[in-house]
Amino acid sequence: MVCMEAKTAAAVVVALLVVSTVAVHSAFAGARPAWVTVQFENSRNAYIFIKVLYPDGLHELYSGKVRWGVITLNLASVKRAWNGHYSRTGILAEPLILITLVKDGKASFHAISLNWDELPEKVVITPKYRVTGVKTGSEGAYQSLERSVQHNLSVALAGVISSGDSYGIIHMIKQPIPVGFSLYLLSENNWERLGYLYLTSDRGDSVEVPFTPNTTAIIGTRLTYRYERWKIIAGGFSFREEYLYVMGFDLKFRHGLGDVSEGTAVLPVEEWRLANRSVVGSYTSPYYSIEASPEKFGIPLGDFLEVLREEGVASTNSIETTKGKDITMEVNASWKGEPAFSLGIIAYGEVGKEYSIFAGYGRKPGSGWIPLLAFCLAEGADDCE
Repeated sequence: MVCMEAKTAAAVVVALLVVSTVAVHSAFAGARPAWVTVQFENSRNAYIFIKVLYPDGLHELYSGKVRWGVITLNLASVKRAWNGHYSRTGILAEPLILITLVKDGKASFHAISLNWDELPEKVVITPKYRVTGVKTGSEGAYQSLERSVQHNLSVALAGVISSGDSYGIIHMIKQPIPVGFSLYLLSENNWERLGYLYLTSDRGDSVEVPFTPNTTAIIGTRLTYRYERWKIIAGGFSFREEYLYVMGFDLKFRHGLGDVSEGTAVLPVEEWRLANRSVVGSYTSPYYSIEASPEKFGIPLGDFLEVLREEGVASTNSIETTKGKDITMEVNASWKGEPAFSLGIIAYGEVGKEYSIFAGYGRKPGSGWIPLLAFCLAEGADDCE
């Protein structure tokens, strides 16, 4: 619910006091008001379009004009929806609000990631307008979902390629705390990460996978990828917004051991970088051992992009620019300073032999590198290809 006119203030105050009484998660415990006030700088009389994430995707929350520079959002129905979803599936999303401001044919895009336990009284947005609208004859303020595509895909989170006679164990632990998956806005040839969509589960998990010479050990899961295309009409201008994000995952790890060649097939490594070299001194002592809690890393995105290309749903060239590339999505695995994942590797080899350990890096959409939880044990980087 949105408070925009003084004459509706009384009704809004009453509505804002309605709070879900079901408490299946600490985020929903207690009688906290589920509302937040958003203040806009340099936005007087701008058109505003607000969407919020529900368990089945983005929903319109408001379309109109910014009249006084402040708008109050009631998230009670969103809270109830995620409450029910959590009780059924064990998966919960922290609040995600998308806001588009349009002024004189220019638009500014924003993603607000919040915490159900600590909803702020006020969020301040300073727009950065850029040309995006096309002049049309349509007036008013209107947004509508034109197309959506959603797929559940198996993906590799971490892996070890033993290209030679190395053997050992890779293990991974997932804590029941939120994990941030990137939310991308696609426009023309560009990808823009607006922020993170934080998902959590009601339980953690752990897995241990041994690997042997000339094999690939993979730890993975199933993710729910989603694409949405929205049409926006704002005071005689129109344009489309295209969003890509992850909105769900399995509660349990998946794992497997395959041929060494399977590593490069499932791990989206664009470049291997030397991380360490070591000579084996004893059969009983590992030549390489690491325990890490990665803050940010990449996960595969290519399979979902291929689905979108096959279905021909994207109206921009941004997805086509990734064709033939192993594109990765950035994950933020830290919540309030606490790591969501921990990863460990122990590797053994032949006494007296030197081994090289390579770390994998993937391409972000657009440009830039992101570390992957991918490792190769070999004599040279060429052996990892």
